[in-house]
Amino acid sequence: MQPKLVTLRFSARLSLSEREQSKVKSEKIENGVRCITQTH
Repeated sequence: MQPKLVTLRFSARLSLSEREQSKVKSEKIENGVRCITQTH
């Protein structure tokens, strides 16, 4: 196996997890805003 391929695969996986994390973060923020608007 070539190290370049492994690093590429690893970086792709990392970027995917980062995207998922940002998605979850935005969802959490949206939920928080919803809760705030509901209480007010």
